[in-house]
Amino acid sequence: MPIFQAAIRDKRHHKEQGFSLIELLSVVIILGLVGVVVVLSVPPARPSGEQAALQIAAKLNAAQNLAVMRGEVIGVSLQDSELQFLRYRTPQWRAIEDPRGSVKGLVLPAGLSLELKLTAQAPKGMIGSIMDNADTGSFLTSGEDEAASPDFLFLPTGEIPQFSISIHQGAKQWQVVSNEVGTIAMQKSTGGRP
Repeated sequence: MPIFQAAIRDKRHHKEQGFSLIELLSVVIILGLVGVVVVLSVPPARPSGEQAALQIAAKLNAAQNLAVMRGEVIGVSLQDSELQFLRYRTPQWRAIEDPRGSVKGLVLPAGLSLELKLTAQAPKGMIGSIMDNADTGSFLTSGEDEAASPDFLFLPTGEIPQFSISIHQGAKQWQVVSNEVGTIAMQKSTGGRP
């Protein structure tokens, strides 16, 4: 009998080693709850002007590519803290509804504002020829809603005007610029407003 009792004792000792599934699940749940409390207690990161400038540059590049790929004119409208992409549907400009979000409009968070400077316009004759010799003046404005008129255009040829969009956050400033080759990029902060 002593051999049998030794075997039972070894099984009991073996059972006591390690953790049960319930104990492991309890620990995982407790750690998860602690993690949620820590994440919720940390204040959200304040959106930076640099992030907004990168996002604007990416959306403008996507709009330029969309104009070339689809062979249509894409308008860009900027207001104080809003960027909107427009498509011309006779007789007016309409906001682009893009479920993927690549050329969906963008509203900047509080504390950020936009300022547009056009340094060179696209040739006006090109716009008319693209729209089947439409009147350029009536094409650039929307009869019903002036707020929905574009500030500049991306043409199907890939040609874009030279522009500079400044993103202001307090005294800091970032710029999204285009050049004569048609590239759009973000530039680092250049200081405060002039």
